[in-house]
Amino acid sequence: MNIKSAIYKIFLTGLLLPLLWNCKKEPTKVLPTITLATVTNITTTTASCSGEITSDGGAPVTA
Repeated sequence: MNIKSAIYKIFLTGLLLPLLWNCKKEPTKVLPTITLATVTNITTTTASCSGEITSDGGAPVTA
């Protein structure tokens, strides 16, 4: 191994190691769960349905 090759490898290692240590795993996201009832009163332009949020997925329900 020549000296240039060794310096190059040390240089690359010095650049890559901090990047690996700074990588943080994002928390797993949980999707909200909605239970829908049967759709009724179906017309050509409207329909009626109700539902219930059974799990908010850990986030506030805003709408």
